[in-house]
Amino acid sequence: MITLGMRRGWPAVLLLGAVGLACTRPEPLDRGELAYYAGDFADAMATLRPLAEHGSPKAAYYVGRMLARGEGVAADPAAAARWYRMAATEGQVDAQLELAVLFREGRGVPRDLRETYAWYALAADQGDVQAESALATLERDLGAEELREAHHRFAALMAELEKPPPPLGTGSPAPGPTTP
Repeated sequence: MITLGMRRGWPAVLLLGAVGLACTRPEPLDRGELAYYAGDFADAMATLRPLAEHGSPKAAYYVGRMLARGEGVAADPAAAARWYRMAATEGQVDAQLELAVLFREGRGVPRDLRETYAWYALAADQGDVQAESALATLERDLGAEELREAHHRFAALMAELEKPPPPLGTGSPAPGPTTP
């Protein structure tokens, strides 16, 4: 049973609901993601590319993904690698994984297992399980000298990004011994 006091509260509830809906309008990044997952790649690219150009790592990841897969645009793995790198250097794990795959397969970039290792290691250092698994497989496949070089490349990448390498014994990839 609705009482008189409850009836008076309805306009306030409706007003708060309307204000709440107005406040939940998606931000441009969210709109771009929604367009991407809805398969509206033209809208996704139009929304996300300006954000990526202004430094959004997540937007750069999606721009790279569309370019890598030819979603709504002509496939351009080299351009995808540039966008992935921009996002990856800002800590975007999915971009780090995708960049590692491009280096592993030699799509848009020269095939380079040291680079593959470095980008997988960077993602694994952030706790990404998929990267940890790919890294373990890569470590088994590389020879001792290649693995040593890969550790050096990871250390160099960490230095480029001004991040200290993880301490030895933490389960995270650590650089191998340095040579003069």
